[in-house]
Amino acid sequence: MIRTHCGNVKTILAEAVRRKVIDANPFGAEPAGAMPSKYSRYVTPDEIERVINACPDDEWRLLFGLARYAGPCIPSELHLLTWGDVDFDRGRLTVSSPKTERCKGHEHRVVPITPRLMELLQPRFDTCPRGEHRLVTINGKGTLIRPVRRIWARAGVGPWQHLWQTLRASCEKEWAMTFPQYTVSKCIGHSITTSGRHDMNAVPDEIFDRASGVRCEQLQPQQKAPEASRSPIRPSPTRARPTLARSAACESIPQAADRRSNGAGGNRTPVPIQSASRFYVRSRSFDLDPPELRAAAFPRVMIT
Repeated sequence: MIRTHCGNVKTILAEAVRRKVIDANPFGAEPAGAMPSKYSRYVTPDEIERVINACPDDEWRLLFGLARYAGPCIPSELHLLTWGDVDFDRGRLTVSSPKTERCKGHEHRVVPITPRLMELLQPRFDTCPRGEHRLVTINGKGTLIRPVRRIWARAGVGPWQHLWQTLRASCEKEWAMTFPQYTVSKCIGHSITTSGRHDMNAVPDEIFDRASGVRCEQLQPQQKAPEASRSPIRPSPTRARPTLARSAACESIPQAADRRSNGAGGNRTPVPIQSASRFYVRSRSFDLDPPELRAAAFPRVMIT
């Protein structure tokens, strides 16, 4: 709140400086603007379904459904929603935004109605009193938290801070798992930068679970191959191991010469063949074959 007031004062005094009413802005160096949110609670689809099922009536179920599946600002945008904003045929919801209505092109936004949200809208529409145009009439800040706590208790779900804002952020995170971020920001009503600073400030566990599940499904067919397709493993016949000198000079190095690198530096850091040849030739850890064999194995290296 203090940073918000500082920002307002800075804006007013900056305009005064521009009009040459004052010479300098005394609040110019003061920090202002919203601080990035550190709260990253994500209400999973399973949790919100348990909460919705624990609600006492259709209006309460629609309230939580709109907050979690449509992401409006509550109460400012929610209480402006009427049945005329619901397009049942096209599955779209028009949300009026009083916060950004002064900006041209940001007076309202269109939000998709998911199949689950449509299931919550229809019963409320059928039981809505005649003459009532608003989708939800539940109001009150101080008196609202008590019934919400009872709903949490019946649902067996742990409470979360920032009751409606957390559901709005969870809605944005779920959308971002499926749709492009620019589309999500357009539907949620703020920029991509704001999403990264506040709502999209942590990766939900659902992302890690989904990624791990996909990986396991890809690996499962290889791990559980049918027995008929597997070739039996037969032990290789025992044979005499070549001497160290002939194995190193005649087998390893010529094979590396064809690849222009060898494994002296490891698989990820191959060593050029010229450097490898000098290393093996000048090493005293084993005896090489006669000079004519060495000359054939290392034609580019001068052996003294």
